[in-house]
Amino acid sequence: MGGHQYTPEEIASWPKPNYHNPMRRGWGLVALCIALFVLALGIVIARLYARIRIQRNYGLDDTLIIAAIVRLLLVTSLVRGAHAYF
Repeated sequence: MGGHQYTPEEIASWPKPNYHNPMRRGWGLVALCIALFVLALGIVIARLYARIRIQRNYGLDDTLIIAAIVRLLLVTSLVRGAHAYF
């Protein structure tokens, strides 16, 4: 087996787990994810406006950008959902 093998003395020195009153993380990561998602969404909307209305040249890359922003929304919501548990 690879990796570090812990000795019984090392394991005994670890603090006991606190399952009843665990330390919670703050809202910083959630706020950052939401702010960056809003920024990315604004940039994508501006790009789509320029491509559709001004250039009249919608392409496959725009479809892929829309798919990526949908996945970014899902990841952002997962970070928010995971915050409730950690």
